[in-house]
Amino acid sequence: MEADRHFHELQQVLHRQNGYLSDGQAFYPAETVELAAYNQQDAVAYTVCLLILIQSTVMQTYWADLSSYWQEYWKNNREALPPNLMKELDAAFALAREKGELD
Repeated sequence: MEADRHFHELQQVLHRQNGYLSDGQAFYPAETVELAAYNQQDAVAYTVCLLILIQSTVMQTYWADLSSYWQEYWKNNREALPPNLMKELDAAFALAREKGELD
């Protein structure tokens, strides 16, 4: 089942790859991570998925267009997050900008 494969691959990213996606994971589990990074109904899952995408892009283990995530975060989701999660994402996006991954 497809959901099982996404779940298994996500566990690998979290437990064996220190939260870094690789290019070979463009569909499993990256598709799930990318979808969750646009849905802040679960603030913790949203934050974790954005952090995975940001750190993977900054460290060049995976490529994601962080500009679209940044715009969605800044315009629609930032203020709805708890302050501690907002602080983490603000710092991660600032690092991405510093490293040239955001315009």
